[in-house]
Amino acid sequence: MATDNSGILRDLAEAFNARDFDRAHELVSPEIEFIDVAAGATVHGPDGFIGYARGWAGAFSDMTIETLAVVADERRAAGEFVGRGTHDGPLPTPAGEIPATGRSSRSASRGSARSPTANSPACATTTTPWR
Repeated sequence: MATDNSGILRDLAEAFNARDFDRAHELVSPEIEFIDVAAGATVHGPDGFIGYARGWAGAFSDMTIETLAVVADERRAAGEFVGRGTHDGPLPTPAGEIPATGRSSRSASRGSARSPTANSPACATTTTPWR
C-alpha cells in the first residue's frame, strides 16, 4: 500500500478496479469529505465514500478507472482519471435512481486530495468532470 499522496490516489483507483472496498476503506481518512460536483453528491466518512463507490460499481459492473496523471507533494495530490464502463445497473444519485441504459460510457475527471499529515494514508477528494 502506498504511503505517499500520489500513490494513494493511484491505489484508490486500483482498489475500485479490483472492487476491493476494504482496501479503499484503509486508504481514506475518517474525516473524508468526497464531493462529486457533476452528480451534486457529497458523502462523508469512509462508509459514505465506500457506499458511493459501490453505487457506481453496481451501476457499471465492468467499470474501470484509468489514472492518466498524478502530481503530489507531502500534503496534497491531484490527478486526472478516466472511467469507462457499461451502464448495466441502476445508478443512485441525489436526484433519484437512473435506470440502466445498456450504453457504454467514458467519463473524464479530475480529483484532488489533502492529507492531514505528511504522507499519511488519508484523503479528501473533489471530483470535477472535464472534457
